[in-house]
Amino acid sequence: MSANEYGVKAIRVKNLSTDKLRANPHNPRMLFDREPLDVLRESIKRVGILVPLTVYQEKRTGHYVILDGQRRWICAQQIGLGRIPVNEVAEPTLVQNVVTMFQIHKLREDWELMPTALKLDLLMRELKETKEKPLAELTGLEEAVVVRCKKLLSYPKRRARSPVLGDTFLPPNPLLNFGRVGKRAVRPDSMS
Repeated sequence: MSANEYGVKAIRVKNLSTDKLRANPHNPRMLFDREPLDVLRESIKRVGILVPLTVYQEKRTGHYVILDGQRRWICAQQIGLGRIPVNEVAEPTLVQNVVTMFQIHKLREDWELMPTALKLDLLMRELKETKEKPLAELTGLEEAVVVRCKKLLSYPKRRARSPVLGDTFLPPNPLLNFGRVGKRAVRPDSMS
């Protein structure tokens, strides 16, 4: 099992209307810190979007779904950009979608542990794979992080209503809460 086996295939680069794009429902990143968004928004105001977003067109709806670039999209909407550059790729399978997210984001700021665990759980169910080493190789996570995610997933789940995330499955231990403590984090759809 390798990440290359689950990669997506590029189709073309083009400009799309911001209203044709949708957030990826499989993006484990649910909260965005306000300060870095402010910096990014000011940069886009000055020089535009220099790195195209990576998107695929969902056959079922016709919408373009973001694989990479959700923060750029949010900022573009906030400053009223009508069109933005995108690199269109073929619609991925569910596993390709999640693996691509892991591969894109592994060099950036780490995701919170609970959303990471939930997406790892999805991969384990889809691939019927539970061994730490292959999962670490596939996702780019350290084996120790895979172990921590699996441990977190082993706790009984409870359904909770979060003012930020809505209906969410949370671990029973409040010390394992996945929100950012001490940071001004916002949910993407509350940015406008």
